[in-house]
Amino acid sequence: HIDNSSCDALVVSASLALIMSGVTAFFWLNKFTSTQFALIIAVIYMVLPYHFVVDIYIRFAFAELWGFVWMPLILYWSLKVSEGSTKSIIWLSVSISLLIFTHLPTFIIFMPVFVGHFLFVTNKELRKFVFLNHLIAIMLAVGLSAIYWVPAMTTQGNVSMQSMFSGMFNPEFR
Repeated sequence: HIDNSSCDALVVSASLALIMSGVTAFFWLNKFTSTQFALIIAVIYMVLPYHFVVDIYIRFAFAELWGFVWMPLILYWSLKVSEGSTKSIIWLSVSISLLIFTHLPTFIIFMPVFVGHFLFVTNKELRKFVFLNHLIAIMLAVGLSAIYWVPAMTTQGNVSMQSMFSGMFNPEFR
């Protein structure tokens, strides 16, 4: 009898991440398009080759898979903040923190999209106010996620790159 509980957990997590990426994309897209079109695009977002095939079946990149959940959520809360909802600053901060916690490279790649999103979607009269609210959200997110990135940055001296490419970690080990 083989215990598949760890595999089952990965399947459930990957399935949940895939479904939630569609749900968060739908909520974001539904803010500025019809419900039917938002649903179609959200489903397409779920089955994009990189997202669906590469992350799940080729690379097993579960952290990156979850990153696809947070990006539309960040854009959704960014729109709410741009509309003047100061309560949404907290939710935007939490969403950004979730992306930082989940997959830092995706966060770094996504930041220009996020900044462009709130700067160019907003009319010129409100741009300073919207920028300030987004800056507050980013600072809160950096503070919330410090429990992750501060130890990662301060313990770099404990990482041996040489040991990462020797023994069973050596790509030629097979």
